[in-house]
Amino acid sequence: MALVNPGLADQLESATNAVRGKEAAARDNPYPLGLYKALVSYALLMIIALLWRPDGTNALDYDDAQRTSDDNFFKQKTVRLLAWYLSLLRQEPVRTWPEVDTLAQCLDDLTTSEETDWPLWSIELDGVRGIAVDRKLVAGGSAEFETPDGIIEANVYRARQPDVTLNGVWLYLVEELSDSGELQGRYTLMVADEYWGQRIQSAEFTTAPFEEEFVMGYRLEGEIRHDGVAQESANVSLEVTLQTNEDGLTTFWDSEEYNELVWSPSLETYVCGANVLAPIETAPDGHWSFIAPKGHGAIYQRDGDWRDDSPETCQQPLSRYVEEIMVAYCGRKVPVAEGSPALIDICSGSLTITATPDAYLRVGTLDDAGQSYQVPP
Repeated sequence: MALVNPGLADQLESATNAVRGKEAAARDNPYPLGLYKALVSYALLMIIALLWRPDGTNALDYDDAQRTSDDNFFKQKTVRLLAWYLSLLRQEPVRTWPEVDTLAQCLDDLTTSEETDWPLWSIELDGVRGIAVDRKLVAGGSAEFETPDGIIEANVYRARQPDVTLNGVWLYLVEELSDSGELQGRYTLMVADEYWGQRIQSAEFTTAPFEEEFVMGYRLEGEIRHDGVAQESANVSLEVTLQTNEDGLTTFWDSEEYNELVWSPSLETYVCGANVLAPIETAPDGHWSFIAPKGHGAIYQRDGDWRDDSPETCQQPLSRYVEEIMVAYCGRKVPVAEGSPALIDICSGSLTITATPDAYLRVGTLDDAGQSYQVPP
């Protein structure tokens, strides 16, 4: 086998050690930047040391086709750790040392199919630290990672019963770090998404193989009727009350109504039409359903929807969570929650009026003239 990048591992190791020495001498890193630099660079050095071969070469000196599957697994980790290390070195205080340029050149030489532009995730589970070493985009409701010890797989759902899979979110493989920065070969999984929020499973780092099931939302549902008759295409809105540390109770509306846009030939543009629509509408049988995101940080996160199930996390109060959800329709509001459907049946009540015999009454509303009645004798 021919060396593709002879001496690359030596250059990477030497430059990393040199930067670590200069960082220690500078002593100007704010917390936790200095900690992250130390942990990532030490993990990088540990992988380089692991990949040395008996003939004095390093697996990083070869191309992907000339490495074993395990070597390529650790090479991918090297690329991602090196990319993160460079991103840390480019934060204030920005490092312009020559060795940083050497690290950047090593990254260019090593990178083949790896992603290098995703953020550094560092998490803690009951006092044990870990960093994300790989990620996959969930497709078909699942994603998996191949490690030297076996396959780690996750099935990801919006909600269950009936099952609705969640696609297009990132699943991260997080590996345990020792106090000295060594990668331990134990993992956990994390879904992280701006809308669906964050969820980590399991609540402790585990060796492969293992499988996890993520449920990132909960189902809200109900029914709209007019005098007992199911209503199709009825617009449903949600009034959500949040409990927050900063502002106490605060409210927002979701699925607000809007006018359909229609094309105006005379104005040659789109204008508001007469049809009023909403993101949540009833089906022909009068039922509606909405899956709310419940991950950590999601707007519909409830008290008890933790980032993970470790004892330490479960003891920490949430800074914001859902206090109550009301479903609104035609001026009526009723509470709704997971497992408790909301029924709104308008025009189904009765009105009793006592008046002078033979008197004439008209019963209506502000937008309906109603009917005339004669009070019986």
